[in-house]
Amino acid sequence: MPYPKPTWVAPLWWVPRNGASPTSRHELVVAWVARAEPPKPRKKEFVDEIKGWSGILGRSKRWVERKYGATTAKLACSDLAVDSPPTWLTLSQLYAEYVDTLARFTAQFAMAAHDQRPRGVPHVLTQSVKSYELAVPRAVRAVMAGPRIPPGLGEVVDTERAAADFVADPDAHHRPYHAVAMRHYASILRDKLSLVRDRPDVYAAFAERIAVLAEYGEPEPPRRAVTPAEESRVDELLSAVVSADPTLRTDPDLSVAYLRARKIMLRWIGEGREVTDAMIVYTKLRSARLDAGRARRIVDRHEISFDATALPPDPVASDPEPMAIRRVADADIVSRAEQLLIDYPAHVPGTADDCWEKTIALRVLTDPSAPNSYARLRATVAEAWNASRKSGKDRPERAVSATAAAAADLADALLFLVISSSAHVGDLPPENAAAQRRMAARQAGYDDVLHARGYAVDDIGAGE
Repeated sequence: MPYPKPTWVAPLWWVPRNGASPTSRHELVVAWVARAEPPKPRKKEFVDEIKGWSGILGRSKRWVERKYGATTAKLACSDLAVDSPPTWLTLSQLYAEYVDTLARFTAQFAMAAHDQRPRGVPHVLTQSVKSYELAVPRAVRAVMAGPRIPPGLGEVVDTERAAADFVADPDAHHRPYHAVAMRHYASILRDKLSLVRDRPDVYAAFAERIAVLAEYGEPEPPRRAVTPAEESRVDELLSAVVSADPTLRTDPDLSVAYLRARKIMLRWIGEGREVTDAMIVYTKLRSARLDAGRARRIVDRHEISFDATALPPDPVASDPEPMAIRRVADADIVSRAEQLLIDYPAHVPGTADDCWEKTIALRVLTDPSAPNSYARLRATVAEAWNASRKSGKDRPERAVSATAAAAADLADALLFLVISSSAHVGDLPPENAAAQRRMAARQAGYDDVLHARGYAVDDIGAGE
């Protein structure tokens, strides 16, 4: 049966009582989700899926451009700021006729994955496990919008007729796409097993869920590695967009947006999708600005004390409080940093296993019972290292450092990388030149530590 229809779409429906009008797709989507009829998915999934389907339809479906116009198709797949009420109304009509139903359909699979989450996971890992389910709707959407796959999967929006048939009765397609969702969730759990190998109880919980989900078929094969030539092609596409738009080259958030766009384009290639342009950088620029603003508001609202002027000149000095971050009191920042660290590929060379030093850093970051855990990082590393020596081993299993001090430096560098990326603690006022120099020196020192182990600073990403 069809989902609730947004019969309230009318000229200027999005304009709030104070008269302010949204000027971007993001603001339109947020207003849409607030207005949408219940029952409806959770806000985050609903917003993400509306934007995802909007992008697919506007970017690659010619019938959308013919029916709704070229300008509407362009705004459907970007967050450009445009003051054009007629175009926003036309985009709203696209949402009412197709996108709302498609987004409701795919967003539901986050909750379906939530129902299959590993049981008995310690509290410090629940947020990480919860983040896995958020990737499921996107995977279902990719299959729906992709080529035809037996039995009856894909090509849902290739033509206007196909899209109309689907939204007329989305529940008729639930069973095969539910199986797609469960297989993808199983593949995520499988890929994360290496992160919990040193926690037998958590490992067993993950393995038990993977076994339960086997009824839906084999998990997806691991994503293939991207070749150097493909990486170069992505850089060429991004460079072409930046070169063609002078405003991009001077945007203070370009570096963050560039890295996020690069990461997602490489992921698309690894998933077998064709990448022909780098317009995604505009979407990532928008999200980078939102994150920067959010970080500034968090800093204003909560205390994150950062005494840059007190930093020692040695960028990797034995500081009793790593990263010179005296307190990170905001749970949002810690949660974000935790996810960044989980996703960061600090692997044992030649394997897909996380190094021991990353495991220690993650433990320090997520230990709610140790308010001074940052200050005790080096002691924690030394204790674990000495325990390994007493058991007859040269170093802990999966350690990539030769000494406990070097392991502490690497764990310290990983913590600095994710905390500074999530909290923007490196953004010092321009008038504090001495502090900026000290901060830059410390950043360079940590970069050297990471590069010495073969890890790239550019591999850090924010929830893409």
